[in-house]
Order: sequence, then C-alpha cells, then structure tokens
Amino acid sequence: MNMPEGSKRDLDTACKTAGGIECRSCGCRHFWVIYVDKSKPNVIVRRRECRNCSRRVTTREIAI
Repeated sequence: MNMPEGSKRDLDTACKTAGGIECRSCGCRHFWVIYVDKSKPNVIVRRRECRNCSRRVTTREIAI
C-alpha cells in the first residue's frame, strides 16, 4: 500500500485501538475482505488481508 509516511503512522495507531480479529504478524485489527466463498451450506469462508502489513488470513463463519 503506497501512502505518505505520516499516514502510515496514523494507520498503525488506529490499528491498535480497533476491535475484532487481530493480525498475528503486526497486531493490526483492520482487514480488507478479498474473497468470500459461500459454497458450503451454513459456512462462510472469507479471505482477509491486513491493511497494515498485507498478510492474509482465512476466517470461517458458521451461520446459525
């Protein structure tokens, strides 16, 4: 992600204060959802990318 250095510091600060899942690499809690798979019944699989370090994680959600 290309951004001015001051903006990166602001994003780092914002990442540490938000709720939700946390990146294992940098501790950020802001993610982009880049892929959603709803092919299985009652299961949603989302591929997410950390906004800060670009590391990708997969989350599985069960619909009740």
